[in-house]
Amino acid sequence: MPDLADGAEQLARNLVATAVRRTPPDGRIHIEIETTAEGLRLLVRDPRTPDPVGSREWSEISSFTLSFGTQSGPEGHEAWALLRSPDAVPA
Repeated sequence: MPDLADGAEQLARNLVATAVRRTPPDGRIHIEIETTAEGLRLLVRDPRTPDPVGSREWSEISSFTLSFGTQSGPEGHEAWALLRSPDAVPA
């Protein structure tokens, strides 16, 4: 999926930078990257609560992602986004 490289780099930079700003010293950030039939899915989890709705985190990536979202749980804040592969057939 080399065609996704630029979008994946921008997405990872944005989500990881947001998580780093929120994570205290000795905190852990969990990152998952997965290829799917639709493209590439990136997930970032940090130990803090999410930014307010409409945060910069999403305003910068919404233009080039297929879908994205957040959730909070016992392990902290989780943000994910799916980049569509140029070869993927729309559902």
